[in-house]
Amino acid sequence: FAIPINMAKDILDDLIAGRDVVRGYLGVMIDDLTPEMADKFDFEGTDGALVHHVWEDTPAEEAGMQPGDIIVEYDGHKVKSQSEVRQRVAATDPGTKVKLRVWRDDEEVLLTVKVGDLAEARVGSLAAGQPDWLGLRVQTLTEEMAERLGHPKLKGVLVADVEEDSPAGREGISPGNVVLSVNRIRVTSVAEYGRVIARTKPRPGVLLHVLDADSGYARFVHIREAAGR
Repeated sequence: FAIPINMAKDILDDLIAGRDVVRGYLGVMIDDLTPEMADKFDFEGTDGALVHHVWEDTPAEEAGMQPGDIIVEYDGHKVKSQSEVRQRVAATDPGTKVKLRVWRDDEEVLLTVKVGDLAEARVGSLAAGQPDWLGLRVQTLTEEMAERLGHPKLKGVLVADVEEDSPAGREGISPGNVVLSVNRIRVTSVAEYGRVIARTKPRPGVLLHVLDADSGYARFVHIREAAGR
């Protein structure tokens, strides 16, 4: 995947300074525009990005973007492909308001969107009960939950559900386990867990410290997506 030199420099500067790498976020599913699709939308040429889906409660939805829109300009820059849109959005600081020009119903429409934070969006999806790439649905371990587990002073994130045949499931993680740390960073809430998980990749994977509340034993588990999946 090609990364523009300015974006790569920004990433390197952040890493050297010890800052988290921050990415912009719109909340849309987009694709390149084929001649066939362009014809169906009465659009001339194939420059731009076709919006297939707009996720709920996202910057794109709040800006009024709709499925079927064709993004032709981002913050004053003409765009030729979906990858160019993704790169420009990722390089935009969260909280920045940008102008998006889209083709809709045979005319151009100008939208103003406040770019979101990709990491916070991922945390939000976890809070809404959606599984992460490990296949886990988690929730913050409350004092009441900890007492019911027999560990009143326990802090961590409770595993509420594990998807069948997921990376976590294949490593023996099960509902009722408590995640104490991710990559050796203590986590005591879904928000903390989500921020660390958002910076991990299926390969090389992630190191979890997990407590089995029934036995009282904790173990380190290295989880990664298997090759070819």
